[in-house]
Amino acid sequence: MSWYGRKFQRFRELPMRLMILHITCKVIFAVGLGALLATYLKGANWQMIGWVLIIVSFVLGIPSSYAILKK
Repeated sequence: MSWYGRKFQRFRELPMRLMILHITCKVIFAVGLGALLATYLKGANWQMIGWVLIIVSFVLGIPSSYAILKK
């Protein structure tokens, strides 16, 4: 099995709580990135909110990412 295959298998074996948390973190990251893009496209004050959402998504994603990537 390839490296990617092992990681996908570990992702499928995650408990439902961590799987939902992992997917939620990806959604929060996308919203934060969208807020940053909105800042650059339109001079609103969304830059701080965007960075905070991206940092929160990384912090919340640590447990599930650790469970997937551990050896």
